[in-house]
Amino acid sequence: MKTITILISLIISSVSFGQTFAEEVLYNVSSQSSNSGDMDGDGDIDFVYISEQFASGPLSELLIKEKLFVNGIPSYNLITVDQFQNPNSRIKVFDIDNDNDLDIVCTGTLDTIFIFENQGLYNFTKKHIAINGTVADVQFGDFNNDNLVDLIYIETSTNSVRILQQIGGLNFVNNPITSTFLMPTKIRLFDVDNNGLQDFMVTGIDEQTGSGQVKLFTNNGGGNFTSSGVNASPAYDVFPIDIDGDSDLDFLTANIVNGQFAYWLNNGSNYFTKTIFHTLGSAYGASVIRAKDMDNDGDIDIVTGDVGSGGILLFRNTGGLNFVMDTISPQNQTSGLKIFDEDADGDNDVLSSSTTKGVSVFRNKTIILGINEIDGQVSFEIAPNPSNEIVTVKIDESLNISNAKIVLIDINGQEVYSKEVVDYSTLINVSKLNAGTYFIKVALKNSISTEKIEVIK
Repeated sequence: MKTITILISLIISSVSFGQTFAEEVLYNVSSQSSNSGDMDGDGDIDFVYISEQFASGPLSELLIKEKLFVNGIPSYNLITVDQFQNPNSRIKVFDIDNDNDLDIVCTGTLDTIFIFENQGLYNFTKKHIAINGTVADVQFGDFNNDNLVDLIYIETSTNSVRILQQIGGLNFVNNPITSTFLMPTKIRLFDVDNNGLQDFMVTGIDEQTGSGQVKLFTNNGGGNFTSSGVNASPAYDVFPIDIDGDSDLDFLTANIVNGQFAYWLNNGSNYFTKTIFHTLGSAYGASVIRAKDMDNDGDIDIVTGDVGSGGILLFRNTGGLNFVMDTISPQNQTSGLKIFDEDADGDNDVLSSSTTKGVSVFRNKTIILGINEIDGQVSFEIAPNPSNEIVTVKIDESLNISNAKIVLIDINGQEVYSKEVVDYSTLINVSKLNAGTYFIKVALKNSISTEKIEVIK
């Protein structure tokens, strides 16, 4: 049994004073897009980003910062994947060919989507998909339940959303579903009715007039959708999440024109009521909104970014949707945010792309009240491994499991399962997860350990 020991601090959920973050600058020039994931399958998170060079040479490069550990100290190896002539490329990291490693998708370059298929050892095969115009956003999902990953993207030349349906071998055909928008900007995927079918939401905003709307697309099966206007309020970014904990899906919006950040509560029948929780000054533009539990108190907090000089803000939920604001980074001009546990210490960190500061990771500093950090091991076993259905996590019975927690994380660093430990043996159903590599973390009062697990189909 292999156990990776990681340091964790005791977290006090009732703490209400400011939360702090430590910044590590990964790239200090302009970057429109960054992402992260375990690109080489070694169990730690690597960084993928676009570097923009305007003075000479290529206008942009697709780079990977491979994380290495030398005598326990992290360092990086810089790898160039490709060069582009368009600095506005966006990148996504996803296992698009279902072979249990992470591939890279780049968009933004005129008339082309690039897929970099991971062949291992940082070798990538580049594939071109011809489209009509520039892509504003792209996401991945199985829209027709054939166990193949499809692409959904915004085509700016026609102001439409299109689906490229995979037929195998990274070959795609156009899905006839096309919807026209007023200046569409972002796509977000989710299952709004919990029927196992992939739904999605699209934002739209005209930055000149301020008009636009948010639309919801409900999957009827076979890749057919019903479109409905969620609201007539414009939004540049949207993030679906159950913000109030009542088990239905709400969503958050950022309005780049009026600087407003808002949450929309679902009444249970997909009727949403808007509440503005923060408005930026006139010099700022609300561009990015994300949400996760940032202080480990069990409720959802909100992280925002803007393209002005307002920086990255954290709105800590103190209960009942009452928020206290902290500044993660001032004057950041944010073009992208990702929230995940980058350093595997049990709390969520922030990865930022910025046109002024480049790419940075902001590591969440655990709140401590005079209690020393304790380094310790959590002994546990996973069986069966690999698995395609039920996994048993068995913790050493000599340990104190009071307030213990089990978390399942994918290779992107995203939490896909979490459960409070009530017994030394815990069952986890992995049958609905995509095939691939995951990490199970068991956290006790003063220590946390991680084991790798393979989910197969």
